[in-house]
Amino acid sequence: MTANPDATLEGSGAERSGFLHSSLGRAIVATLFGLVALFLLGVATGVSIAAIERGSLSTKGVVALIISAVVGLVMASFAYGRIRAIMREPVGKRTKRARTLTIASVLLGIGIGLALSLGGRDGNPMIDGGALTPEIAIILALVAVIAVPMLTWGWWRALDEHEAGAYSDGALIALNFYASITAAWWLLERASMIEPIQPMTIFLLTLGVWSAVWAWKRYR
Repeated sequence: MTANPDATLEGSGAERSGFLHSSLGRAIVATLFGLVALFLLGVATGVSIAAIERGSLSTKGVVALIISAVVGLVMASFAYGRIRAIMREPVGKRTKRARTLTIASVLLGIGIGLALSLGGRDGNPMIDGGALTPEIAIILALVAVIAVPMLTWGWWRALDEHEAGAYSDGALIALNFYASITAAWWLLERASMIEPIQPMTIFLLTLGVWSAVWAWKRYR
């Protein structure tokens, strides 16, 4: 029995039209590879700093450094290639502008994360709850009230109706999530059933809900 060429082509087309070949799927894969690359390169950096401080590096340290650096660079290259492929897709001027502002926002977020890590007095304030130096606190506060709203407004004006609708739906659901979780946490805290409310935890969860709903509405 011979294989049906048409069936083979149809199967190939169905495979290519799957989730991993969609814009959202490719963006998620690129993001995951990028995060793993950052983690591995961070490990390599940490091993290098420890070696410099101690003045020596064990065999296991050398192996960990080489593997982390090589695999991290490979994954970073893969993520970069995927992102470039997505950015090269034919789109309108407004979409290009929105993508550019999205990249600017990501870079700003990375900069804020680095500033929090380097400007903490007793560790990373977001992870360890440590204090910030006054200089870093003032700079990041200005970024939060000036740069972030400007980027958000510019991105909003560049959106088409479909993406703006997805953004609005995400904002509405995130607002309801924030109101519900904050009220519930405060009530349980008043009854001494849970730890005091953590504003940053709720803030990050709210952003996560907002982003998840936006991505689902935008790319489904």
